[in-house]
Amino acid sequence: MKVQTAIEKIIQTLTSWPEIAGITLMNHQTDIYDPYFFISLDVYYSGTLSSENTRRDHFTFTGGFEAGALGRKDRFMFEDIPFRIEYKNTARFEEIPKMIADSSIFLREGGTYYFHRFLHSEILYEKDQWVSRTRPSFSELPEDFWVSLRTTNQNRMEYYLSDLGAAVMRDDNFFFMISAAGFLKSLCSTLYAINRQFESSSRYVSSEVFQLSKLPDAFVGSMDNFLNNNETSMGRKREVAEILAKKILHL
Repeated sequence: MKVQTAIEKIIQTLTSWPEIAGITLMNHQTDIYDPYFFISLDVYYSGTLSSENTRRDHFTFTGGFEAGALGRKDRFMFEDIPFRIEYKNTARFEEIPKMIADSSIFLREGGTYYFHRFLHSEILYEKDQWVSRTRPSFSELPEDFWVSLRTTNQNRMEYYLSDLGAAVMRDDNFFFMISAAGFLKSLCSTLYAINRQFESSSRYVSSEVFQLSKLPDAFVGSMDNFLNNNETSMGRKREVAEILAKKILHL
């Protein structure tokens, strides 16, 4: 009840701004003491967004207000609940056909999570049903889009695999860890593309990726071996990574 009341107060404030076209809420942990708990709102606006100072004035009842460097994200506390707001211009979504034609754009966007949020969040407010009207644009993407997206992520996965090998040869633990993070991210992005799904949040990929319908044989065990923080050598982890990559190439 406390969380819902706090959300309603924030929504009431946001919807008083004339430029707001829609507000959606991402699924969140219900336990407010969970380290991952925070309220994440996507706020869609048309035209010009209110300035940082104006937004700050609207949220004087909150604490610790911070705006992102580019002025498109706000963070604050309200009723001891952390809120994160990201503002997105509705005009951005008019470029969807161009994005579909060039899947490399999704890498510059940090993957397809941007659109996962748009499709799977809860609609809290929309003007003229803007969110509901726009969502169908994502429902039937052409096969070429997914093939291109898979190829792009798959190539990146192979680049990181090569970096893992170089790190092993140089016995460079730091570079190995950086390369391992990139390898895991691109591997999972490839699997989402193979399964024709947009990527979930990095916080939840570790559990959700195992629920995808198309996965390599013994995928769970291989991932456990790669992620296990035991005495497994970098060389052995690199071998496991190569096995995972080869299996994905044949899916």
